[in-house]
Amino acid sequence: MKNRILIALLFSAFYCNAADYWSISTNTWSNTDGGADCLCSPGNLTTGDNVYVKHYIDSPVMTLSGTPSVTIYSAGRWTLTGGAMDINAGSWTINSGGTLKVSDGDLTSGGFTTFAINGRLEAVNLTNSGAITGAGIISYSGGLVNTGTIAPLTALPVSLIDFNATQSSGVAEIKWSTASEISSDYFTVLRSTNATDFESVAIVKAQGNSEFIVNYSCIDQLPVTDLVYYQLLETDINGSTQKSKIIALQLQGSLDLASRVYPNPAVEETNVIFSTVKAGFYKLQLSNVDGQILYAGSTYALEGENSVVISLGEYTDNFYVLTLSNSDNVSSRVQIVKK
Repeated sequence: MKNRILIALLFSAFYCNAADYWSISTNTWSNTDGGADCLCSPGNLTTGDNVYVKHYIDSPVMTLSGTPSVTIYSAGRWTLTGGAMDINAGSWTINSGGTLKVSDGDLTSGGFTTFAINGRLEAVNLTNSGAITGAGIISYSGGLVNTGTIAPLTALPVSLIDFNATQSSGVAEIKWSTASEISSDYFTVLRSTNATDFESVAIVKAQGNSEFIVNYSCIDQLPVTDLVYYQLLETDINGSTQKSKIIALQLQGSLDLASRVYPNPAVEETNVIFSTVKAGFYKLQLSNVDGQILYAGSTYALEGENSVVISLGEYTDNFYVLTLSNSDNVSSRVQIVKK
């Protein structure tokens, strides 16, 4: 009888009844943020329970009921090992940089469960019939079974973590990195002069399958010196595609106009600084990304550095293109961001 009482006391010390569980170090929990070790860990979560993961945590899978809330912060990683975990309701939020990993088991959620995945979800034999939303990564080594609503992410084939373009020796160098890839085939680098109409400038073979960072790059032999836009098109082995965000590259060449903008982004107005090799009148033209001219005017500039103020208060938050042209129709374009 005494042994049974002792076992019961030890069990209650490990799984305490507090509603809040904060990780305060590796595999250590407290009932408050930064508080003392409570000698407990989350188990059998239910309505009113809140779990906050800020560190590396390894624990067995658990039973969930009601509507508990779990938040995994950017530095947090929670690994649940062994057996199946049923999540029938509640909210799981994985912040960017955070990871939820289910190892050697299944992760099954009911139709009233919401995953906000902006970090990384890893699972073996992932089965989900709840709702998955976010802009992060879903990776798995088993099968993904969609028996409910999974939107908009269903095991994205590629997780893009970086995409940029720089000018070097008269060419553009485009670089990008992936954090993970599933059945990826190749990347198509697209270029545009108006952020709307794109053409292919390079095709780069993809890694295929990976769970580590892969770096890619290519060179674009620019036919003109101007403002250009780039976008990535990823194609997997089944022919499915996904596009990246659009990035802009302001090119500098041998024109007699070299311009810069500050502040940029701007709220009400911005200053355009430009240098000229001769005095004269210069045309100014402000356009949106569709090429529609919103403003046209002129200014007299002296030889050397000049400045002009551009008012943006009447325009919506977006990015715009300012074109400066001299009497010889030599022009320079610079991007202005309104926010």
